[in-house]
Amino acid sequence: MPLRDYEVFFSPDQVDNMAAAFETAWQEVTASLGPAKSEEEIQTLRKKLAECIVISALDVSPEAPDEVAREALECLYEGHVMNEGEPQAQSG
Repeated sequence: MPLRDYEVFFSPDQVDNMAAAFETAWQEVTASLGPAKSEEEIQTLRKKLAECIVISALDVSPEAPDEVAREALECLYEGHVMNEGEPQAQSG
């Protein structure tokens, strides 16, 4: 799910901030992945993180990428969009 698809709802600057939030959050996710995942599993996880980024941007503010990243990780790890068996890191 490319974040650029949301330029209808967010300004280009907000989408850029959301992309920055995604990259920040993705670095934390990859650090907690553990054993190697298949490309399909990685793409599914990236899609779910992108969904959480959009949800978090609406909840917090697309102008605050660090807050969006933090909220998106909470969304992802609390299972709002994760399936059973995917990495569960502690947020903090």
